[in-house]
Amino acid sequence: MAYDGIITYGITKELLSVLKLSKIDKIYQPSREVIIIQFYTSNGVLRLLSSCNAMSARLCLTKNKYDNPASPPNFCMLLRKHLIGGRVTDVRQLESERIIEIDVEAMSEMGFTVSKKLVFEIMGKHSNIILVDNISGKILDACKRVSIDVNKFRQILPGTLYKYPPKQDKLPFKGINITSDIGRDSDIILSKVSGISPAIAREIAGYDNPVSRLDQIISSVDTMSYKPRIYFDKDNPIEFHLTDLREYEGLDIRYFESLSECIEYFFFHKESTNLLKQKSAPLYKNVKKMLDKAYLKKKRLSEDIMAAERAD
Repeated sequence: MAYDGIITYGITKELLSVLKLSKIDKIYQPSREVIIIQFYTSNGVLRLLSSCNAMSARLCLTKNKYDNPASPPNFCMLLRKHLIGGRVTDVRQLESERIIEIDVEAMSEMGFTVSKKLVFEIMGKHSNIILVDNISGKILDACKRVSIDVNKFRQILPGTLYKYPPKQDKLPFKGINITSDIGRDSDIILSKVSGISPAIAREIAGYDNPVSRLDQIISSVDTMSYKPRIYFDKDNPIEFHLTDLREYEGLDIRYFESLSECIEYFFFHKESTNLLKQKSAPLYKNVKKMLDKAYLKKKRLSEDIMAAERAD
């Protein structure tokens, strides 16, 4: 699933265009790894979904409805304390990484203007949602706390200085130019360029000039002229992106008006499919066990009948 640096770049530009100067109105946490933030904007009320689930980490606007628990978790209460009533001053991506930061100016309990930063790290099992004080650079709290026992190089704990994940020795996709030598093999491209998914590496490797194709994709994000789409195998969503992926030619394609709509549709239906598989797995196992037992019984009865027919 390609929530890569290019998707992050696109969603950052989309969010900046609609959330800048908006006011945070509500915050709730429907599950342990999902935060919903509601904004008042010039275009009406918008809701931002952020998930740090290992299998479905994402950040996008949502129109789906989620439960608001009667007893909010501690992290949700902290976010409400620091961010409710605050205004968004900036939305940005960290270089070519899958990290998005939202700056919020709010009023402290003493009536002073304070600046906070919500950091969304969309990095598979290492995904996280972190609230940072912009002045001190210290972490106020995180959806997932990471102690020294888990990671001795980078702790995510209240009171510690926020540090970005270590950089990879790769060329950021935003730094690609006509003179860049990234090869024409997808594995080599992945090893040289940061922020792209295997699907994009395979896509650009199929062209005579991979750099030109990558530049074309990035330019479509710069101008916001891309067309988000999902590839389906029958009714099952297989992959999504904001550009053509030729390896999926022949599959059904559905286009979306916005990248948020595309992302939310993909993960919502993917999660529903996974949930169905999870719930059906033990039922399937039990039915198979019963069938195997019945087939064995049938076999033994058939043997008894044959023996009886041969009897004197």
